Amino acid sequence: MKKFFSLFLIMVFVLNRSYCQKNNLEAAMYNIAIGASISSIGALINKNKGEKPFPVIVKGLWQGALGGYVTYESKRIIEPAYIHDDWRLFWTSRLLNAAGTSIKENAALNRDFWEQWNLHLGFLRIELHTKDQFRLRAKALPIASFYTVLALVQTDLELKQSLKIAQWVFSSDDPRFEAGNSTGVVFPGIMVLKKGNQSFPQLQAHEIIHLYQQNDFTIFNSYYQKPIKSLSKRNQIVKKMAKYIYPDLSFYVKIGVSIYERNTSFLYYDNFLEHEAGYYSNTLINNFKVSKP
Repeated sequence: MKKFFSLFLIMVFVLNRSYCQKNNLEAAMYNIAIGASISSIGALINKNKGEKPFPVIVKGLWQGALGGYVTYESKRIIEPAYIHDDWRLFWTSRLLNAAGTSIKENAALNRDFWEQWNLHLGFLRIELHTKDQFRLRAKALPIASFYTVLALVQTDLELKQSLKIAQWVFSSDDPRFEAGNSTGVVFPGIMVLKKGNQSFPQLQAHEIIHLYQQNDFTIFNSYYQKPIKSLSKRNQIVKKMAKYIYPDLSFYVKIGVSIYERNTSFLYYDNFLEHEAGYYSNTLINNFKVSKP
C-alpha cells in the first residue's frame, strides 16, 4: 500500500506538470480523474474487514469521478459569476463545490456518496449527516481558526464582499504585496486582498479557485480517519475532541505541492495550481517569468 500510494503521488505531480486545462473538456476530465484516483485510494485504505478490494475500488472510482465532475461545475460557474458580478452565481458555485467535495470525501471513506454533506466556512466545518437520521454538527478547523484569528487582528474584514462571494474576504495594505508583485493571497479558509482591490470580481474569482483547491485537498484527511476512530474507542478525551474538532491536516499536503510547483516553474502559470486559477478567472494572458530567490 505504501509503495502504491507513493507511486500515485509521483504520477499526480508528473501529470500535473503537463496536464494544464486548455478547454472545458480537459478541465472536466482533470477534475474527474483526480477525484476518482484520490477517492479510490482512500476507499481502499478505509475498506472494512471482510470486504473485497476490487468492489471497494470500483465504488471509490465512480463516486470520486462524480464528485470530481460536480467540483468542475462549481469552478466553471466562477467565470460567469465574476463577469456579471452576480452574488447568486457565486453562492451557487460555493454550494456546488461543497457538494462535490462531500461526495469525494464519502467515496474516500468507503461510504455511499450521499451519507454526509460538509461545508467549510472559514474556521468552521458544518456537517449534515443523512444516514439513519438527520444530524447537524459543527466542528472547528484548528489550522483555519489560527489563520482566521490572525487575519481578524492584522487585517480588515470585508463583510459586504464576503457575503457577495460566499467566502471570507479580508483586505490589507501590507508592503509584502508590493514586494511580491501580488494583489491577493489565500490562507486556510480565507483570502486576503490588497487594499483598493478587494472588490475586483476577477481577482476574487482567481482566489476563490485557490480556496476550492484547498477543498480538493481535504480528501486526504480521509486517509487518517480510521486510526482516529480506533483511538477514539480507547481514549475518551480523543473521542470528545473528535466531536468538536476536525484536524485539517490536508493543508500541509497542499503546502508541499505548492512549494514543489513554485520551485519547478519557469513561468508563473507553469504552476498547475496557478494555471487552474488563471484558467477559470481568465488571467492566463498575464504570464511572466518567475523570479527565483
